[in-house]
Amino acid sequence: MNVVQLTKKLVSIPSYLSGKTDEKIIGDFVFDYLKQFPFLKVRKQKVENNRFNIIAETKGRPKILLGGHMDTVEPKQGWKKNQFAGYSAEGKLFGLGCLDTKGGVAAILDSLNDFKKLSGLTLLFYCDEEYDFKGMGKFIKS
Repeated sequence: MNVVQLTKKLVSIPSYLSGKTDEKIIGDFVFDYLKQFPFLKVRKQKVENNRFNIIAETKGRPKILLGGHMDTVEPKQGWKKNQFAGYSAEGKLFGLGCLDTKGGVAAILDSLNDFKKLSGLTLLFYCDEEYDFKGMGKFIKS
C-alpha cells in the first residue's frame, strides 16, 4: 500500500472512544502491518482493557522517535461527505483523522522501506491522545 491507500485504510477504521468503539481494530491493523518488516521488533504495550500502544524498534540505542496517535475525536454532525471515506470529487483526501494524525501515521508506515538500514529508530503509535493521554502516559512511565 502507498501512503494514500494507507491513509484511506486508517481513516476507514473508526477509532474514537465510545461504548462500542476504541483503538483496538486500528491498533491491530498497525501492529500487523509493522510485523512485515523483519528489521523491526514490534510489541503491544497494554494501556487498559482492549487499548494499547504499539512500539516498534530497530536495533541499536534509540536515537530517533517517530510517532502518532491512533484515536480521533467522535464523529460530528454536519459533514457533507462520509467521515470514514477517502477521496472527494476534487481528488482531495478527506475523513475523520486524515490530518490528525492518521495521515502522519500512514506517512511513517509508508516510509519504512527507507529505514531498513537505520539503527536506533523507535516508532510509537499510541492510544487516547484525544481524551486523557493514557497511552502517552503509559509510554513515558515505561
